[in-house]
Amino acid sequence: MNEVIDWFSGPGNAAFAAFLLSVAACVASAITWFKSRETQRRLAQIAESRERDRLTDKRKARLVAAVIKGDSPKKGFWDPKNYELVIQNTGNCAASNIRVVIDGAPVLKCGMVLPGQDEISVVGGLSQAAYRLCTWDGCPRSLGTVITWTDDSGEPGQYRTTLTF
Repeated sequence: MNEVIDWFSGPGNAAFAAFLLSVAACVASAITWFKSRETQRRLAQIAESRERDRLTDKRKARLVAAVIKGDSPKKGFWDPKNYELVIQNTGNCAASNIRVVIDGAPVLKCGMVLPGQDEISVVGGLSQAAYRLCTWDGCPRSLGTVITWTDDSGEPGQYRTTLTF
């Protein structure tokens, strides 16, 4: 310990030690600055990515399907074999050019879809539309369903599921 004290008491040694300490502090400061700069750059990239995703989300439709019990065409008459295939858009943007395929066939050619219905081609944002279905004894209890659509995002949308009664 005395040797260290003696070394500092030598001429110019204390100034040299102070100089080395300043250089070390400058190097540490530069390293911290570069790391901080990189962190700030990465945070800016994350913020830009989130904003891009938010803007894209505003232009996307999200379609889902469900089979629910429906009302009978006769007012006040309930038939447990009547169902609806509900196409719901949970996205903010309208879906257009909608194509629904059930078990490999277009929806209006499916034997369960009641005749006289128009094909659903557009579903607005946060809304839904439905096809009226009718079942019978021995009909399939599950439907392989594929829905495709376009929206303002420019990316084609697709939803696949097996719907059951």
